[in-house]
Amino acid sequence: MINNTQGDTIENQAENQMMNQAEGRVPAGGNNSKKDPAEVESVILTPEEEEKQEEVKAHADEIASISEGIDLVPLVTDVQAQKEDKKIKVNVSIIVSAFILIVVSFAIIIVNVSFKNRLADEKEYLSVLTDDIRKNYTDVINSNNQIIDRIDLYKEIKSTQYATDEVVEFFNDCASQVGNVSITRYDISANSKISIRGTAANLQDVSKLWYILCNNNNLTGITLTSMGKGVDKVSFAFSGTLIVDNFL
Repeated sequence: MINNTQGDTIENQAENQMMNQAEGRVPAGGNNSKKDPAEVESVILTPEEEEKQEEVKAHADEIASISEGIDLVPLVTDVQAQKEDKKIKVNVSIIVSAFILIVVSFAIIIVNVSFKNRLADEKEYLSVLTDDIRKNYTDVINSNNQIIDRIDLYKEIKSTQYATDEVVEFFNDCASQVGNVSITRYDISANSKISIRGTAANLQDVSKLWYILCNNNNLTGITLTSMGKGVDKVSFAFSGTLIVDNFL
């Protein structure tokens, strides 16, 4: 703005000087005296004045050309240019990342939908296959289940069974510890309840047998249910619970 103002001022001064010289307001020799208009029209400039006038015009034209060629837009420094390049690169990377994210999201959605459809088809196929198996192999499955149930029942019964011979031998051993005792009958129920009957020589032998049975680990809850004295023998009857696990 300062260069434009100075150029305009110099140019205006040159034009005013030329107009004044042409009109006769300022003599060529620097004399300020007024002249007749007729003399003004016939004034001829000296070579020095013409050369000076040409220099003034050239200087004014140069200033005008310089003022017209001034670029008012500030120059961009290297730092600013690097910042602008970084901004452009960042914006481009953000756009590319957003585009990639959108593409990946669409791909995930498509794959998810595809897997869901495939899973639904597999479930439908499995349901149809299961129905066919149930219709065609119902009898086979029922027979197999019956066989399995029988095997389980057999295992259960076998696990709870015990050898009756061992039980009889056990009571005979108890009777032999007393001496003159004979067991004539054994009654064993399904719930491990047991009842024995027999004879002894006297009441003392019956009481001994009772003591042995009550203090044995294979029996529990032994009670004397009946006792009768004959001519030469005493009859008795005991009942209790047999611990079956000891005879398995």
